[in-house]
Amino acid sequence: MAYSMAVRSCVLAVMLVLAVAPGAYAAVEGCSTDLIQAMKNNPDLSIFVQVIDAADLEDRLSKTNNATLLAPRNDAFNGTNGLYPLLQANNLTLEQVTGDNNRAGSIILYHIIPGSPLTINQLSDNKVLSTGLYGATITVDKVNTGNTVSIVIPFTASFSFITSLVACILYSVRFQPNHQMSVSVFSASQVRTNFIGRGSNATVTSADLRVCNNIVHIINRVLLPNTTLSAVPGYDDDTPTPGIGAASSLAIGTWVFALTGALAAALSM
Repeated sequence: MAYSMAVRSCVLAVMLVLAVAPGAYAAVEGCSTDLIQAMKNNPDLSIFVQVIDAADLEDRLSKTNNATLLAPRNDAFNGTNGLYPLLQANNLTLEQVTGDNNRAGSIILYHIIPGSPLTINQLSDNKVLSTGLYGATITVDKVNTGNTVSIVIPFTASFSFITSLVACILYSVRFQPNHQMSVSVFSASQVRTNFIGRGSNATVTSADLRVCNNIVHIINRVLLPNTTLSAVPGYDDDTPTPGIGAASSLAIGTWVFALTGALAAALSM
C-alpha cells in the first residue's frame, strides 16, 4: 500500500514538472510572441532574422527572456560600412561565417545583453554592459544633440512675441547697439544613444520596443566584437551563453520543487 502511494506521488510530481516547466522555460504568462516572432513581424529587421537563422540561433533566441536586444536594421547589413560589404572586402560570404567556423553566431550574441531588460533611460553614459558573447562588453555613449539658434529682432518689436516665446522654449536675451536685442533659442534637449563595441559602433534609431519581458533597441550598425572578422571567435553549442535561451529561475525552481516532492515520496516507502 505504501509502495503504491509512493509511486503515485512520484507520477504526480513528474506530471507537475511536465505541465509547469515548459511555460516557465520560455514563455511569460500573457505573452503571445517571442523575440524571433516579433522581429519577423518587422520588415526592417528581416536580414537580421535571416542571419540569426543561418547561424542556427533562432531556437535559442526564441527562448530568451529578461534580456535587452540590440537589433541592427536592414541597412546595417547592406549600407555603407554594413556587414555584407565588410564580408565582400574580406572575400567572405555569409555561408562561410555561419558554417563550421560560426563567427556570425558570436556577432549575434554580441547584440544581446542578458540579465534584465534595459530601457533607454536606464542606459547611463559610460556604462559597461556584459553581452551574451562570453567575456565581451560594449559601452554606452550618450550625446546631447540639442541645438542653439540666435535670432536678432528690433527692440521695438512687441514684447508679446517674447512672452509667447517663453511659453514654449527656453531663451536668453542680450541687448545690442541700435536698440536691437539678440534672442538665443534653445531647442528641446535630445540625447542620442550610441553603443561602442570593440570593432564597431552603432546608434539607436528606435528605442524601448517591448517584447514581453524583453526590450529591443533598433540600431543602425552591426556591432563587431573585434576589429577584424578573422579575430571574431567561432560560436558552437558549447559556447557559454549565460542568460540566453536557458531555463529561467522559475523553471529551475519548479524542477527543484517537483524533484524534492518525488524524493520525499520515495523516502516514505
